[in-house]
Amino acid sequence: MVSCGDVGTLRPYRVEVRGGQTTLVFDNGSSPFTVTLGTDGSLGGSGTVRVDGRKLTGKGPNGEFTYTPRSASCQLEKLTPVTRRGS
Repeated sequence: MVSCGDVGTLRPYRVEVRGGQTTLVFDNGSSPFTVTLGTDGSLGGSGTVRVDGRKLTGKGPNGEFTYTPRSASCQLEKLTPVTRRGS
């Protein structure tokens, strides 16, 4: 799942390992991006990612979910795993 604010979409990705470096390469339409796995388990990247997705708007007359297309752009930042203390 790639999301930016309240816009989200599912995107395929692949894992590449080269020279001891692990990266995730996201196929994100016209703006693919890569994040790198750090030794501390963090994921990091740089630049701006455009997300072309949709937002849930409600239900139709037959109970089906309805959506509206949405786009948003966000800066890639470092994602660090949370560690549990006192376990």
